[in-house]
Amino acid sequence: MGFGSFLFYVFLPVFYAFFGIGVGYWMGTLLTGSGEVELSLIKLLFGLGGGVLFAGAAHYTEPFRRILIGIGLGSLIGRPDC
Repeated sequence: MGFGSFLFYVFLPVFYAFFGIGVGYWMGTLLTGSGEVELSLIKLLFGLGGGVLFAGAAHYTEPFRRILIGIGLGSLIGRPDC
């Protein structure tokens, strides 16, 4: 189970990148107002930009997320029962 969690957190930026590609492609469609094939290069560039943005955000905020989860769980487990 520990190795599965390790793999999940290793590939978390990749999962966020896929989400960012979807959001970027949707934004490109929304901004250009084009159909399926028209202006697909702009939609592709928006998708790649969104993927890079979301992957970078996941990569750089990971240590802070771990700290906040550790503090929260530590205080939850270590609190005295009243």
